[in-house]
Amino acid sequence: MSYGSLFTEAIERTERLGLGHIPFTPHGDRLLSPGAIDALGEVVRARLKGIKPELWTENCFAIHNSVAQAATGVLGVPAYLTIGDVRSEGKWLCDADEGKIAELLKIGVQHGGVVRLHAWITLPSMEVMDLTLPTSIGLQENIPDLVGSAIVKHVDDLTGGVSYRPLVVGNEFLRRIGALLES
Repeated sequence: MSYGSLFTEAIERTERLGLGHIPFTPHGDRLLSPGAIDALGEVVRARLKGIKPELWTENCFAIHNSVAQAATGVLGVPAYLTIGDVRSEGKWLCDADEGKIAELLKIGVQHGGVVRLHAWITLPSMEVMDLTLPTSIGLQENIPDLVGSAIVKHVDDLTGGVSYRPLVVGNEFLRRIGALLES
């Protein structure tokens, strides 16, 4: 199934689970031009200033939520916080599915608990921005060149066995389970 179909299903699931209406109109043209990437890079650097890369993984929800809001302003189109699972080198990293989403909605995040889900940003053009996965892999696998890098490309251009499985869209899910603290 294509990423676009999975993303549409994630929007429908989000609405079915009572997590809000997500207006979505696909955008056929790619949005991540070199100029847009440069402008987004400035936003990302400002948002991540002072946060050590070692903390990016455990803050992927807050980081992507913050950057999605800023990216919407920079690009002039919605940038969707996307929550789900990611595959790298042939295995799903979080082993997440709709059942896990439903369970978390019932019980929330337990004190000190870990939410085994991943967050990234999806643009209406099916381009993704993942600011934490390369750093997580780089730190875990001791690959310094990955630390501080990001995935910013169309899903059709992903390499290295990386693929994404969106499950819900928007930040209401994170609020409801207690995984997104508002200041």
